[in-house]
Amino acid sequence: MQRNWFCFTALALCLFSASTGKAEVIFFDGFNYPVGVNLAGRNGGQGFAGAYQGGTSLIAGPLPGTMGNTVAVGTQGSLRTISTPQDTQFSSLYLSFISRVNSGFSGNAGITLLNSGSQKILLGVPTSPGSYLGITSEPSGSSPSTSTWSSTQFDTNYLTLFEFVWNNNLTTVNMYVSTDLTTSGASLLSNPAKATLSRAAFTFDQIQIQGSTTGFSLAGMALANNVNEAVGATLSPVPEPGTLLLGGIAAACGGGGVWWKRRRRPVEKQPPAETPAN
Repeated sequence: MQRNWFCFTALALCLFSASTGKAEVIFFDGFNYPVGVNLAGRNGGQGFAGAYQGGTSLIAGPLPGTMGNTVAVGTQGSLRTISTPQDTQFSSLYLSFISRVNSGFSGNAGITLLNSGSQKILLGVPTSPGSYLGITSEPSGSSPSTSTWSSTQFDTNYLTLFEFVWNNNLTTVNMYVSTDLTTSGASLLSNPAKATLSRAAFTFDQIQIQGSTTGFSLAGMALANNVNEAVGATLSPVPEPGTLLLGGIAAACGGGGVWWKRRRRPVEKQPPAETPAN
């Protein structure tokens, strides 16, 4: 009975660890789809309620120095609903991906966050000046608020991190950028933000990948409530987040079982030592 109780408890702990170990990653897509296919209908990653709907974005091979495939962003949006709607009020969120603006690009492109189809914010290349990484609030509005990083270079792979911080009844969005594709989220946050924008807090339940023209690429899209989780998922999209963790948990649980068996194995009695003759 005691052994059964131990096994049940160990299994429960393992399952609990497995379910909570990657809870900080809200959604993630490493775009591990066949090269050359359209993003529409693809249903990989985690944290989504279904496949991408529509769009002209194509899957391309990895960018130089990166892991996982890339999305060559098309001019018709690829829309996807996330499993758990997110509210930027009273919380901190981190969205990261690798971005690349090709030579001659002029327009807007990136990831738009939406609430039931209503656009809330664009993360990538805003409409103006048309080739710089940045943030646009209410991109479909008549007079959107925009913040950009004027030092953006063409044909360069950037680790791009967007931090959502609720403060004084507003959501402040900070953009951090690095060409070091081995850095951590905490290291990114230790540097000054490249772009900053404040707006009213909002809820979002969908994302859309789209550009006004071709020439923008992204890879390793991840949203988390922990900065290192977000950046870690972006930089190591294969295997997906949690795979190694689950393997480690399984090994630990298996090891626990071996330990228990050894502990419960009866100790063989040794014959009494002979008394030396006088």
